[in-house]
Amino acid sequence: MLTKRIPYFLTSALLPKSPESDLVNQQSAEESRNRSKKETIKLFMSSRKLLIQSLNDLPDELWKQDLSIGGNSISLMKYFKGLVEHDIHHIRQIQSVFGDL
Repeated sequence: MLTKRIPYFLTSALLPKSPESDLVNQQSAEESRNRSKKETIKLFMSSRKLLIQSLNDLPDELWKQDLSIGGNSISLMKYFKGLVEHDIHHIRQIQSVFGDL
């Protein structure tokens, strides 16, 4: 997100198509198995803080503009709404295994 999405929001360049979510999830799961739960949570929190900082730096008018991603058009606000919903899905998966953290 920080290197392959946000920089495109500030230009007129077309965003590349999103990566295959199943592949990304599989790679992330494999990487997480090589870390402790504490390390994984710490990395998640750190990356989310950087993401929030980057999003706060985006101009307000950008949030309602449409983006072209892989031939589809969506507002930046709706794009991130979808990402939040995706995160919530994964949080629920984690909670079903570990309970509330």
